[in-house]
Amino acid sequence: MADTRKPALRVKDYRLYELEQIAADALRDAERCFKDRRVNIERLILEKFNLKIETFIDLRRRWDTYAFIDTTGAVIFIDADLMNEERLEKKYRFTLAEELAHFLIHRQLFADCRTIEDRLKIEEKLDERTRVYMESNAKALASATSRGFQQLFLLDANGAVVSKDIPKILGAIKCGPELKSQPLPKDYNAAVMRVQRQFAEEVKHRQAERTHTLSLSHGQNYVLRELRVLFAASADEDQKAMINVLEKSFRGPITRAVNREVTLLRRNGVSGEPLLKALARIYDQHNLRDWVDRRSLHATARPVPRIVCSEALV
Repeated sequence: MADTRKPALRVKDYRLYELEQIAADALRDAERCFKDRRVNIERLILEKFNLKIETFIDLRRRWDTYAFIDTTGAVIFIDADLMNEERLEKKYRFTLAEELAHFLIHRQLFADCRTIEDRLKIEEKLDERTRVYMESNAKALASATSRGFQQLFLLDANGAVVSKDIPKILGAIKCGPELKSQPLPKDYNAAVMRVQRQFAEEVKHRQAERTHTLSLSHGQNYVLRELRVLFAASADEDQKAMINVLEKSFRGPITRAVNREVTLLRRNGVSGEPLLKALARIYDQHNLRDWVDRRSLHATARPVPRIVCSEALV
């Protein structure tokens, strides 16, 4: 009798260097997505990959998972309790990074995934081994994407940088147990320290950018994200001007009272016109116009950081 069972879905098992390269590509040209020496994963998802993040009430309780991605609608759905609980911020960030990882390396697998039921049906078709390395790959890529700026350097015999490409470097230094050891080249330590100084300058520049990138609360990120959606959908110039004023007011240090208000808006999932009206009320009630003006005056008094690079490093 013929075997009518459907063949198991095939999923690539990535090597670590491949995942590192994918992470490097994901973070390339995304300097604005770094915050406090780490990747602002929310901003990376929203701004570089144009994916939306939406809450799903009782996702964990009903389906025993914290998140899933709707690839057809370009939306990451995440458990509402995980998204709203401040003490679970690290888990929230890593969960987002995992779903971004699935988007980057398993997009074809989940190509027809619209609902959590679709996601679970797809995973049920995977054998145990495939499911394990699929999740392992996603976690490894999430970790590499979340941890921020790292760099490999391949030098020639004269100590000049030949490449920063991860696969090329790992291929160049690959060796088996039968390969005989070689003495270190002349001026090896000097070459290493020279590259270390070059890397330190790059890191210093990025850290200066991160220090001057605003650290926003979950509530602020939520209202700013919704304001961007409203701005893109609006054809009313007056409304767009109002959105710009509100965006400037809520993108920066705010009082505890205002933060409590925007956190409540986030927890209640307020969006669209009701959100715009609520933010306008908060703007007037808490006199945010004067607050923004004072904040601007304070900012102009701060010294501007300067990065000085040697011509030898250009």
